[in-house]
Amino acid sequence: MITVSQIRRLSHQIETRFAHLEADASQGAVSTSGAQALALLQSAPLRASALGDALELEKSTVSRLVGGLLKADLVREMPDPKDGRAKLVQLTDTGRALAKATAAGLGGALDHQTSDAARSDALWGLACTARGLGMDVAHDLQITTGYSAGAMGRLIELHGTVYSAEQGLDQAFEAVVAKEFAELTPKLGGGKSQIWTAHLDGRCVGGICVDGDSLRLNRAEIRFFVLDPAARGLGLGKKLVKRAVNFHRSKGFDELSLRTFEGLDAARALYESVGFALVEEKQGDTYGRRMVEQKFVLQG
Repeated sequence: MITVSQIRRLSHQIETRFAHLEADASQGAVSTSGAQALALLQSAPLRASALGDALELEKSTVSRLVGGLLKADLVREMPDPKDGRAKLVQLTDTGRALAKATAAGLGGALDHQTSDAARSDALWGLACTARGLGMDVAHDLQITTGYSAGAMGRLIELHGTVYSAEQGLDQAFEAVVAKEFAELTPKLGGGKSQIWTAHLDGRCVGGICVDGDSLRLNRAEIRFFVLDPAARGLGLGKKLVKRAVNFHRSKGFDELSLRTFEGLDAARALYESVGFALVEEKQGDTYGRRMVEQKFVLQG
């Protein structure tokens, strides 16, 4: 159970870290202007010039401000779809968590009557902020087997946000994920299909499914593998894939496959590290736009 003392302790550590950063002029990412910028970016990505106008700051000051936010991994830059020569400033998951925690002032999260779920959300936000600032924060990592309330919605959300930010996929991709996930969900836990969700500090940060019901000839398929960028580098992705592989073997399937697309190099390295091999590449629009689609297979 998440305790109030955990939240207060981590909050105090972050406040101390902020004080040190603000003492260094080169680390303006957590200044008052930085906090105001994060609040503005919660609504939508903005150009640096728009941030400057809203905050009434000089161009050079805005440049330093955005540079500090980038260095602290609180924002990222992305191309402006309306003008390829311009860039938009967008919150990272760390920046979004900090903006939320700042806006809420932790309020009810520090109330002993508040639900443990609300406390988990508060602790998650603080932990993301602390890690983004380079602080050494212990991780509470868990993998849960079986469907739980909200899992489908959360994993669809992660597919939408992660692949929009990193691959530029739009609502067409998210709609495909939602439709196919809805079709698979009733089969999960039925013996041949299963779901695993990854949790970091009490929050669902990813998941993976095995569909052993839809393919013929004693074959199964990995579906809906996704991981929140804030949870990368902790080994959760490999643990999820290994759970899927172990399930495949325990059920005696002859083949386990997965479908993806070109360019996801880190994911490909993970698949190949546990024995998957690329067996097919073709042009397709399964994911909402034309791209090179790939199929990986693990035999036995």
